Amino acid sequence: MIPRRTALSVLTAAPFLTGLATQTRPRATRRIYQGVLHTLLLEPDGTLKVWVDNEAGNESGELGLGHSNRVPIYTAYTVPGLKDVVAAAAGWGCSLAVLADGRVLGWGTHSSGICGITPLSFLEEFAFAKPDVNTPTPVAVPFDAVDIRCSETYVLALTRDGGVFAWGEGTNGRLGIGPLPIIKFKTHDPAAMDYVPFPVSIPGLTGVAAISVGSNHSLVLLKDGSLLAWGANKSGQLGDGTTIDRDRPVPVQGVRTAVSIAASSLSSAALLADGTVMTWGNNQGGGLGRPPWIGDDSPHPVPALLPGVRGVRAI
Repeated sequence: MIPRRTALSVLTAAPFLTGLATQTRPRATRRIYQGVLHTLLLEPDGTLKVWVDNEAGNESGELGLGHSNRVPIYTAYTVPGLKDVVAAAAGWGCSLAVLADGRVLGWGTHSSGICGITPLSFLEEFAFAKPDVNTPTPVAVPFDAVDIRCSETYVLALTRDGGVFAWGEGTNGRLGIGPLPIIKFKTHDPAAMDYVPFPVSIPGLTGVAAISVGSNHSLVLLKDGSLLAWGANKSGQLGDGTTIDRDRPVPVQGVRTAVSIAASSLSSAALLADGTVMTWGNNQGGGLGRPPWIGDDSPHPVPALLPGVRGVRAI
């Protein structure tokens, strides 16, 4: 265990960066992954430390300790038996890790299938996802991952060859796989569910260098510096010039030389190679960093440069 003071100092020092693919990141650094009620700390040796930030934490087993008992807040534990971790993600009551050999493990709540551990055969037979797990468990569909991102309800994982897998809640098109798959249930008529509890490859998506997830929309950075987006779009957060939800990737307008991306609840941003930044989506409270500053909750579906901003290194 590490003391609370050390844990909090690491949180303060951790860079807020969503961008470069995992294989470009040095292993000899500590990296923080912040969930809603818990935090993951990836150590340089590939082990994962975990702690809860709220007294209600670990009720779903999201710490991966082999139990779902409450533990003291701000007390760090090492996830037993977990090693060679290269990337991780934390959501609401769930955790995920990518190992050096490309395997993906999930644990904690399996609400909306967010752990990705339910095989299609199980879903067809029982018509619901597997229960919560309190130890790291392989996802139901193996693939070669290098990075992972998690919102409160769904997950994206980047593959070594530049593809993307998605799973979890599928409303608003947030998985990017098109119409949700029809499940051939053994107990009743075939139908689609509003979530997918196993990884599904996003069709036709290749050449991806980085991924980012918001509350209900996603961004990917392609190796040529352009962006694709999908999911909810009420505020124009997809940047495609419309406010229409998309269930498949669509091009983000006007972004050509991006090197890093970030998606939030209702807005998006891209860092360009020349150190400038473009934003789009919801500008309420001045969240897009450009005028009008106050009282503007109208959609801004086309990316625009932040005025006067230069020399940015990370977003």
